[in-house]
Amino acid sequence: MTNTVPDRTTNAARFSLASLNWIEFSPAGPAAGPWPPAVVGLEDIFDAALCARFELVGIDLASARSSFPGPSSHADIATALRARALACSDVGILFLGVPWTEDHAHQLAALAHDLNAPTCLATFAAPVSDESLGQLRRSAALMHEAGARIALEYMPVGQLKSVDEAAMICTEIGWERCGLLLDSYHVCRAGSVPQQLSGLSAEQISFVQFADGDVPLRESASVDARRYRRPAGYGDLAISEFISGLHALGWAGTISPEVLAADLLTAAPRLGAALLHASARLAWQAPSLLE
Repeated sequence: MTNTVPDRTTNAARFSLASLNWIEFSPAGPAAGPWPPAVVGLEDIFDAALCARFELVGIDLASARSSFPGPSSHADIATALRARALACSDVGILFLGVPWTEDHAHQLAALAHDLNAPTCLATFAAPVSDESLGQLRRSAALMHEAGARIALEYMPVGQLKSVDEAAMICTEIGWERCGLLLDSYHVCRAGSVPQQLSGLSAEQISFVQFADGDVPLRESASVDARRYRRPAGYGDLAISEFISGLHALGWAGTISPEVLAADLLTAAPRLGAALLHASARLAWQAPSLLE
């Protein structure tokens, strides 16, 4: 397979700090409402990223909207990033199958274009149907025009429960416009990690997220996924298998520690960012230490 993803996806600074870590997701899931509250401002997250030696940041729509509400919001975000020598790795999340999907797709495409972001995170918030597939197809076209590629996530608690289901949709949409988002938390919960990664190529992966978790679950699969994640190496999941599998594929894209946890929401952003950066880098460079 020829990799037709824009060159902007290649970046020696492979770790990105996601503003999603400071979003308070509803226990009811993404269909509960279009604007989950951001508990930390984007400029504080940018400062935390700089202090922790991240060179990339991921920006969600709710944080962008609340932190930079003015008519020149995208230009203001771009200025804030340049002032700290940061770049935007991704925008999102685009939830498919909800009433606001089309509106958010246009907003995210504009944000990706104006921030030169190569990736837009996406997941199905409702069952896969002709309507939601049409939303994905149109959104992927918008992102392609903006210079970005969709990263489609699967998860055992979601609408796409396996890599095979997600890959079928990527094939239908076109791999150059829609690749896989591999979140270690969900991949490890979905079954055998080597089996899920078997047969994939590096070019089919748009984006990678790191998070660990408890075995057994603290509450339920859906609640733990939104409130009780752990940094890589701090839980019981097969993170070393996940990372070793990515190394074997020769994957060299962006890694974003997405540790959705109640504790992180209340921690000082600089402290949280330092923990996320150190744990992700150590896990990536020495997966054998996690065994």
